[in-house]
Amino acid sequence: MARTFARASLLISGGALACWALMFLAGHDVWHDTGRLDLWNLDGPPYSDLRAFIVTFYVLLLLLMAQFALSILQRRNPDRSSGR
Repeated sequence: MARTFARASLLISGGALACWALMFLAGHDVWHDTGRLDLWNLDGPPYSDLRAFIVTFYVLLLLLMAQFALSILQRRNPDRSSGR
């Protein structure tokens, strides 16, 4: 059961990282097509929302990477993760 859970966790976190990478690449193209707006220094309602999105987008990357690393460690050492 623990091995099945470790495999599922690894696949889900790997898929989540792949989705994040696709979102990054799509957003990168949009940012370049709009002339590389300086979002940190622009004022107004849409820009503060975009700044919040950007910050949480990169925090999400850190969380996904941590989950992926834990999944790999759990898959390599199944005895340690079960408390035995």
